[in-house]
Amino acid sequence: MSEMIACARCGADTDPNTAVYSADGMLCAGCEDADVTNELWKSATQKLVGAAAGSVLFGVGSLFINPCFFLTGASLASGIGVLTSMARHPEYRQQLGGKAPLIMGVAILGILCAAGVQLLRVFALAALATLR
Repeated sequence: MSEMIACARCGADTDPNTAVYSADGMLCAGCEDADVTNELWKSATQKLVGAAAGSVLFGVGSLFINPCFFLTGASLASGIGVLTSMARHPEYRQQLGGKAPLIMGVAILGILCAAGVQLLRVFALAALATLR
């Protein structure tokens, strides 16, 4: 039987045959799982930031060209998806740290761009209809 070693992070006794080697040294399975989970949340958070930026881009794009309201729908879906994901999963806010309110604001801006343009068009058409 092999001699147990201490995990480089938590100090737990670990069998060297099952330990995972990392830049920090030999890690127990629990610390390795935590690393993998953290990396997955980082990747998902980067995608969430991209979705928030996409919401704004689609919203601004809908000002100029909006075939079949595709850009409006994409902006609304992206912005609402960002906000609901951040509300349901506090891990996103943890990964973003102090930038979480900024990302939420960007998503809201995208929603307002898309919805605001369409509301202005409806009001303009209503105003034209009342003038006739």
